[in-house]
Amino acid sequence: MPFSTNALWADIHGIVLGRLFLLAFSGGFIGLNSLRPEWVTLTGWRSLRRRLVAGMRLTAILAWLTVLLGTYLIYPEYRATPPKGATLSAYPKAGLRRTLMVLFTLAFLTAIIVAVMGVFLNKAAPIQ
Repeated sequence: MPFSTNALWADIHGIVLGRLFLLAFSGGFIGLNSLRPEWVTLTGWRSLRRRLVAGMRLTAILAWLTVLLGTYLIYPEYRATPPKGATLSAYPKAGLRRTLMVLFTLAFLTAIIVAVMGVFLNKAAPIQ
């Protein structure tokens, strides 16, 4: 069975870009973990900093490509007009909206908590 164009874009979105984003993100995480003062010399710091900046840029580009591809090429295929006579009452839009608002609020509160923890960390161990 041959792939349709939409299936190909969905595969590029999920398998290719998603995998590369996760790989770049985990590489950045390991790079940040290796910034321990006892492991890094001044020369090593300069090299590591260049790699981290390049990795952050690559991660941001991959994240944006994944989002834009999903938003403008994949998602519209799911927004097709329903056929005549289709009953859409089985899809509770209000419940979905409420769930999304709760999740968004929880994500926002989590970001606030993390920001406050960052402030406390900076007060306890400021970067010289």
